Amino acid sequence: MLAPLKSLLYRSLTPVTIGLFCLIAAGCAPRPDADNSAEVARVFGECAFKINTAALGLNVLPDDDVRVTVIQDIVDNLIASRYSNFPWKIKTTVLENASPNAFTTGGGFLGAFSGVYAMADTEAALAGVIAHEIAHMDKLDNLELAGYLEEMLAQQFLQDGIEDYDTGVAVNTVVDFCLAIPGLVSFNWKNDINTEINEDSHPEFNDTSLPYIPFTFSEDPESPYSPEARDPDGSTTISTCNNKLRDAYNEFLVINPEFYTAEFPNRDSLPPIPDDITTGPGGLPGVQSLWAINPWVAFQHSAFSRYAECQTDEAGMLNLFSSGYNPLALNSAFQAILDLFEIDESEDDFRFHTHPSLGQRIEDNTNFINLNSEVLPSIEDIASQPQQYRDYIVMENRISEFEGLRDNAREAIFGVTTASTINTSPRPLDSKTGQFDPISAADIAVLLNKSLRNKQQQVISQHAESGNRCDIFKSVYLQLTGKPAPGCSH
Repeated sequence: MLAPLKSLLYRSLTPVTIGLFCLIAAGCAPRPDADNSAEVARVFGECAFKINTAALGLNVLPDDDVRVTVIQDIVDNLIASRYSNFPWKIKTTVLENASPNAFTTGGGFLGAFSGVYAMADTEAALAGVIAHEIAHMDKLDNLELAGYLEEMLAQQFLQDGIEDYDTGVAVNTVVDFCLAIPGLVSFNWKNDINTEINEDSHPEFNDTSLPYIPFTFSEDPESPYSPEARDPDGSTTISTCNNKLRDAYNEFLVINPEFYTAEFPNRDSLPPIPDDITTGPGGLPGVQSLWAINPWVAFQHSAFSRYAECQTDEAGMLNLFSSGYNPLALNSAFQAILDLFEIDESEDDFRFHTHPSLGQRIEDNTNFINLNSEVLPSIEDIASQPQQYRDYIVMENRISEFEGLRDNAREAIFGVTTASTINTSPRPLDSKTGQFDPISAADIAVLLNKSLRNKQQQVISQHAESGNRCDIFKSVYLQLTGKPAPGCSH
């Protein structure tokens, strides 16, 4: 069961009058309890994960492939050391592709491309990437992002003179959609909800002794994103994502969503939008939906996404501390990407990105440790205690095997295996994965909202004609994946 604070945060997403679209008797998966954030996140997570895998169309490695088992073993170790009650069972899916990336859609769904090993000089670096994705799940980012998008949609409708939008409609319509399209949600999904208490987590760095409360970016005490609202006991660690004294002040503004709602209050206030912004980062059909349909909402949503990424890095580092990995290994993974691809971030306009710059993430992660010196070891202590903060744990007796996986992944990109030859131009990565930005529940919500409003069906009741609903849902599935829907359950 999730902490009470997390459950309360999402009760506002529950509309009173939304009708059930898909009944269990019709052969659909059970509907999640709208007041149970773990259940909603689980359904959202599987639904979005299967949409992404359908859109990508990549081969899935078998569960016994070493590239899968290594990551799964790291996952199990990270969960056991940090979380007293992680709400879901996690299954790792590795897709055959050279892109050095991993992702989650929440609710226990972890995906990685086989090329993720390329960004990991050591096992600890790979663990840093995985811990980041686990932190996304634990912080319920898929629900937070969808809820924030609801707020932006409501504001946009008010600006357009529409006052009949009920917050929660889009989120619940996503649930309807996910249950209606066959195969997006497993019938037995409730079996993946974890209710067991873990009594063996790290005594100092577990989620109870060192809690991490996300999304405290507002200085307004009336805001739901204020520290008073999110962390009334003041028990959380200090986040550099909220720290205006960061070396790069402009980067703080890029991170803080509150700055965007004040500085860019409507569509007319937007800065010049890059010409290629609506082409869809990563090439997936559904990812472009926000920018193509509502650029103001997309702009605001990107700011929230960057903030979520910033705090997820910090939460992931706490997981590295608890597991005994070198907590700075996440930085080494980011640096490996900068070095391997010779990336120059100086000309990028990160106001339009869903992630902060890698350079800023490296700086913030270091500052996070320094700012929390009362509870975390210093950078010097970490460097001087390699036996306590290690580079290998799961693979400590198979280091050469791990390095072989790493070198093979780099060879798939560059045609070479050694760091001394990184100046070799990388082979072109698939357009869908080179800058992969997964389709989320927010993307699904925007497309559904547009389609339903176009048909003057913003709220679909159980008395509406099911044929219309299925037509809409199948059309949205096609827009998201580029493939026809396998069907639709009434």
